[in-house]
Amino acid sequence: PYWQASLGGLKYPRVMHYTFTNKSTVVSLAKAYRRHASDRGQGITLESKSRSCAGVESLRGGIMICVWMMSDFANFNAPGRVPCMSFDEGLFRYKRVVDGAGIKTAIAHIDGWCRGGYDFNHPDTLPPDERIGGWAGMKRMRDGIKALGHSFIIHDNFVDYYAHTPSFKHNDGTLDLSGMHSESTQWLGGRQYWMCSAQSGKYVRRNYVEVEEKLKPDGTM
Repeated sequence: PYWQASLGGLKYPRVMHYTFTNKSTVVSLAKAYRRHASDRGQGITLESKSRSCAGVESLRGGIMICVWMMSDFANFNAPGRVPCMSFDEGLFRYKRVVDGAGIKTAIAHIDGWCRGGYDFNHPDTLPPDERIGGWAGMKRMRDGIKALGHSFIIHDNFVDYYAHTPSFKHNDGTLDLSGMHSESTQWLGGRQYWMCSAQSGKYVRRNYVEVEEKLKPDGTM
């Protein structure tokens, strides 16, 4: 492992501690981290979190079901084709899965809903892509999932941002140790940079005024 610079430097001491265990599982590692967080005064239980956010209680005992709407993944050899399904079809398939499996509690995690699809136009992701139904189609999907008693959560990110978008500014990006902006093409939108976390808040606030007004999802992640 290595430390990644922030704004071209390492401004404070950084320490990494290793803990070795025998026959670890996902559950035992999660419990070990919970103990570590509690010892540092950072532990937050679902019960305490639900007091400030009532929607948390609806997640207890549920599974997460990811629904991919639109994405260029696995399609790099045919850039003119974008695999996708409409929000109406996504709702139909979601219902078929939960009915067939007898799932009573779930979190529907909607990926690739943005303009251009998954990880393509950040931070200018709105409106939802018209080819799959736009705001109206996404609302129908939300209403159908909420009618089942399930939570409706959307995927978003304000980490990678793309050079072709109207909001792109070099000064919003992080710098590496040499003072250069970190550039990559590893995600679907092409040439991209890594957004400085101190700059991302303005885009979150800008976008989610409209998201809350037009969609009111249960959350985003």
